[in-house]
Amino acid sequence: MPRTTMPSIQSLMSLANVEVRTLNDRSIPVVTSLQIATSFDKTHDNVLKDIRNVLESDDFSAVNFYAVEYTDSKGEKRPMYLLTRDGFFLVALAYTGYKARVLRKAYIIRFSEMEKELQNRASGMPALPKDYPAALRALADAEERRLRIAQKLAVEQPKARVYDVTFADRQLTLAKFCRRLRGVNTNSTKQDMERAGILYRQGGTYRLYAKYRDTHFAEKTDGNGKLTLIVLDKGKQLLTKLYLGGELTMKKGYDRPLKVIGA
Repeated sequence: MPRTTMPSIQSLMSLANVEVRTLNDRSIPVVTSLQIATSFDKTHDNVLKDIRNVLESDDFSAVNFYAVEYTDSKGEKRPMYLLTRDGFFLVALAYTGYKARVLRKAYIIRFSEMEKELQNRASGMPALPKDYPAALRALADAEERRLRIAQKLAVEQPKARVYDVTFADRQLTLAKFCRRLRGVNTNSTKQDMERAGILYRQGGTYRLYAKYRDTHFAEKTDGNGKLTLIVLDKGKQLLTKLYLGGELTMKKGYDRPLKVIGA
């Protein structure tokens, strides 16, 4: 059988489009739900469903998802969302496979570049070349940045592969998943989840509230009666929200959550 050709990093980088929108009187890098659908080969309806699933549980989403409209090819108004860096990551976290894991890295790099560009603008650095030599220099700088990104992605691929295997595992335990959230004190995770209203104590055992049982997490009991929590896809998204929101206890030396998980 012929070998399947994997898409190149450069071709995937071209799909990672981040734009700047003015929201609440601030210039913010965002990606549209339409762009996510195109990049990850999803229908827009499915992406909207994924976003609404993320929006269900808490107010973390208020500053990371913006409901807007766009005009389709028929001239009709359709719903769309603008997602910040954290909003994008929460949704894209559920997408697995080679393309998805490289795209996640590509988007995070694009967001970082755009944030740096906005900082440069705020500091008064010129945004556009003023003459032909300056334009040539800008073109050379852009090519250098492109090569740096390609090199960075090449380094990140093995890390992303490990993370993707972890996320795709439908039998991933709470402890194993939380070890992927860099800096989290896994010994305190259940207490953190109790404070968040996800778990409660029954004797010496933590149990799931019905709202989260079999939707976000599953309870698995072995032959000795030991209870283990399995993290489902919605549970992974929920734990990531707690992580990014600073609600999970960190190890000493980690003052706050890191923006990129699994790197």
